[in-house]
Amino acid sequence: MDETSPYDHQGRDYPKNKIEAERWTLARARRESNTRIGVVNPSCVYGPEGRAYVEMPARLLKEGTFCWIENGRGIVNYVYVGNLVEAMLLAAVQQDAHGERFIVSDGSTTWREFYTELFGDDVSNLPSYTRAELESFARARTPSLRDVARTVVQSGDLWRMVGANPGLATTKAILERVTPGLYKRVKNTRHRLPHAQASPADAWAPPPLMLDDMFGVTTTHISSAKARRSLGWNPRIDLAAGQKASREWLAALKLI
Repeated sequence: MDETSPYDHQGRDYPKNKIEAERWTLARARRESNTRIGVVNPSCVYGPEGRAYVEMPARLLKEGTFCWIENGRGIVNYVYVGNLVEAMLLAAVQQDAHGERFIVSDGSTTWREFYTELFGDDVSNLPSYTRAELESFARARTPSLRDVARTVVQSGDLWRMVGANPGLATTKAILERVTPGLYKRVKNTRHRLPHAQASPADAWAPPPLMLDDMFGVTTTHISSAKARRSLGWNPRIDLAAGQKASREWLAALKLI
């Protein structure tokens, strides 16, 4: 993919809004004569202070909720923050950059290679899941009406508050009338289990579904040929050096 590729928001609001903003900016540039306006499109930005692609995975890894999506075979297009800043400065000072957009990316690799470079042995034995599996984990942990009712009924203090409040007492009566079986079961459960105990399954926190959105099985490789040709930009910090700087920052945060 390069700057001539068609826009595609895939029905999602976030890319749709960015596309609209970019189109507005480039249209404004065509009418602007008092200043220069350009667009720089970075790929996944990493490095010290990198929240999305450095700090967040490190925190999830420390919590035990990070995982590979389909063995980390998806493609990541990455740019080190220092390389990105240099590209922005070049675009800011060149008159020919007015009204243009530039994709800025150091290169591409798989997510597995990217995070193995960053975390080393800490990710060698991570579990691997599909999106469907993450979705099933999320559904399993979503409280049902029965779970909510059971929690209310099992709480003696909360149940007394419900009975003492006329408005909430009406809600209790409606629950009893509309779902008498559920009402009776959860009320009986309160007497049998006054102090509900969490099961081992409840203690396990599955990886969040957003991992697939961020680190999923993408296949796109993006090109920075225009930025290299028109701006004279070339990334000076390679992946190994960029990840070394990232590790040093994470170590300072005591995340590795």
